[in-house]
Amino acid sequence: YLGQLSREQALQALAEERAGLARRVAERTEALGQKTMEIQRLAGKLARQHEDHCRVIARELHDEFGQLITAIGINTRLVANRIGAGTGAAGLSAETQGLIDRLHGAMRALIGRLRPAALDTFGLKVAIEHCIDLFKLGQSGIECRLTLDPAIDRLPDNYAITIYRAIQELVNNAVRHGRPRRIAVSVRLLTAEVVLNVTDDGRGMEAGGPRGYGLTGLSERLTALNGALEIGPPAGRAGPGQAAIVRLPLPADYTRQTGHEEAKDTAG
Repeated sequence: YLGQLSREQALQALAEERAGLARRVAERTEALGQKTMEIQRLAGKLARQHEDHCRVIARELHDEFGQLITAIGINTRLVANRIGAGTGAAGLSAETQGLIDRLHGAMRALIGRLRPAALDTFGLKVAIEHCIDLFKLGQSGIECRLTLDPAIDRLPDNYAITIYRAIQELVNNAVRHGRPRRIAVSVRLLTAEVVLNVTDDGRGMEAGGPRGYGLTGLSERLTALNGALEIGPPAGRAGPGQAAIVRLPLPADYTRQTGHEEAKDTAG
């Protein structure tokens, strides 16, 4: 009898120990989940602050430096006209005007990298179309198929700029490293997420190779919004090529407000 009682006590003690261990694991798991959510929240806040700062700097460059560069160009031409052509000022003025034009072009390119003006003026759809045009793919003999869900113009600003930057980086990578003949870009707005797919028939990235600064930065930007980037061979297609897929979960309140229906993928 005493032996039976001792065994029952041991089993009870073991069960209590297991229950305590399970409770501690659950508590640690919950705490880890809360920490992860807090890190993502802070990362998202930093990303929004970064974009806000870029927007302010871009506006200041456009308003202040743009006017100054224009004024310098006007003054250069006025000085040349007053000195006269016989002094050789015309050639110097033309050279100076060329430098001013280069400066103005560099400033516009910098503004575009800081904050695409088309995004604030016309919305994400037009901004993406303009972004693709800037790559001048046709001049390089690259065919591009662009499929955009019109509803993406309703995305929150931090989601819109993330999708825009992702397209910039992924198309640039495909052109520079893959040397493709065809690129397909699609953006779909589904019930609870936005999905970007950039597919090409180029050489693709080296398997297991290190990611560059651009892809690392993109992954960090996506992580801040609980998104993910997958890069691999195109599904269901033999031969060369690469597919980059960005999945970005939408805020629950945005999904409820828009009630958007799931769209079909029409990109290659």
